[in-house]
Amino acid sequence: MHEAERAGKDRQKTCSQESNSGHHEHFDLMPLKREIQEYLIEKHNDYIPTESEFICSQTMMSSQKAAQKTKTAHPPKCDQCGRGFTKKGHLRNHMRTHNGESSFTCQQCGKGFTQKSNLRNHIKIHIAKNALTSQQCGKSFNHKDYLKRHMRVHTIETSHTCPQCGKSLADESICIAHMRSHTGEKPFACDQCGKSYTSRSNLKYHMNVHANENSFMCHHCGVRFRRSAQLKKHVKTHIELVPLMCRQCGKTFSTKENLEVHMRNYSKERPYTCQQCGKRFIRNASLKEHMIIHTGEKPHICQHCGKSCFRKAYLDIHIRVHTGEKPYTCQDCGKSFIRKAHLNTHAKVHSGEKPYSCELCGKTSYRKEDIKRHMRVHTGERPYRCSKYGKGFTLYHSARSKYQTED
Repeated sequence: MHEAERAGKDRQKTCSQESNSGHHEHFDLMPLKREIQEYLIEKHNDYIPTESEFICSQTMMSSQKAAQKTKTAHPPKCDQCGRGFTKKGHLRNHMRTHNGESSFTCQQCGKGFTQKSNLRNHIKIHIAKNALTSQQCGKSFNHKDYLKRHMRVHTIETSHTCPQCGKSLADESICIAHMRSHTGEKPFACDQCGKSYTSRSNLKYHMNVHANENSFMCHHCGVRFRRSAQLKKHVKTHIELVPLMCRQCGKTFSTKENLEVHMRNYSKERPYTCQQCGKRFIRNASLKEHMIIHTGEKPHICQHCGKSCFRKAYLDIHIRVHTGEKPYTCQDCGKSFIRKAHLNTHAKVHSGEKPYSCELCGKTSYRKEDIKRHMRVHTGERPYRCSKYGKGFTLYHSARSKYQTED
């Protein structure tokens, strides 16, 4: 029998005798293990204790740390943007932001998310929606801070009112920024491309274009986008092209909401009604524009002739009459137009398309206005009358030319 085995058995015998005695004292076996290990190393240099015999917790922790360092020495990286991750699962979640995949969907509004934690945070919006509602006007907000900021609108001072359009604003800085929408002033310019903005916050938002340009790529067509939200919206044009197509005219839409609004043109559904005159509209935005007719508000004024418009977009189009700008050009004949709608109508002359027809005689035209005027032949309507003799005409220029001839 080897000396090591004999020494071990002698010590085990001693320990068992002491433990069986009536004193019941507690013995720490760790010094005994270290003593046996030192004895084996001194007597048998070629003897290596097995893992089951002696394990040092410190050594195991060091080994685990070394293994962890080995794993993180070459962390998995994103092929799209080069970002590194400690775990492959984190990389998989990150890749969903590039390919537009949404594994977790909100059951209330249908919005998709790449991670479950983001979905949980989003659901809180629906849970707290009723709690975050303005008691003054009933408007709801996603965050408590937004509600606090909005409540200042109901308690603001008269000194923070726009002198151009009468709009009330929360504080002086917001009022100053709003005034620039009337004056056209854009004092905040981008150092890289020269584009200017009315507020510093809009400039900061624009700077993301240069800081993180086109990081998200569509795997279907290769088009790149600056933001994940833009990529998600674009991917829908590939995966939802067939279900989001109008069966009446074949027009496609990027979202289900836009398709539903478009279908109201065929169903004649008008869910938004003016409380003043009862006129109904397809879109809520159209109703809001219509309401300005009753208030008479036209805050946007032309600096050339003084004409006022209730929308800035209409003013921009009107100004082209003075500047002579015609940005929309026909590719077939080179004729230019002030408005895109005029170009679309003109293009039907070359294509031969005549989508509008008379229900009584079948006459067709590429302009809706022509059919409206033509219908007066069947109805006998004469809306234009001579102010001198009271004679009625179907066309305005006919009444005008008749009046000039008699004069």
